[in-house]
Amino acid sequence: MVDSGARFGATSATTTIVCRFPAEKELECRAGDADYVRGNASTPAGLQGPNHRFRVFAGLRDDPFFNNVKGTRGGL
Repeated sequence: MVDSGARFGATSATTTIVCRFPAEKELECRAGDADYVRGNASTPAGLQGPNHRFRVFAGLRDDPFFNNVKGTRGGL
């Protein structure tokens, strides 16, 4: 569930996001009644719903902000 509102702590809308993965590299996601996607979301651009209300990416990415804390401390 995702809540939103005009200011922090005062939400006025809730959307439930449900995703299923029926097969490898295949997904089905629904963002409430607002939008729906189905297909392979492992491409870098992901999938965008026909109503352009949300985009889904489900795949491997290189995280440049990963920090090996023990290795960093060991190097110091």
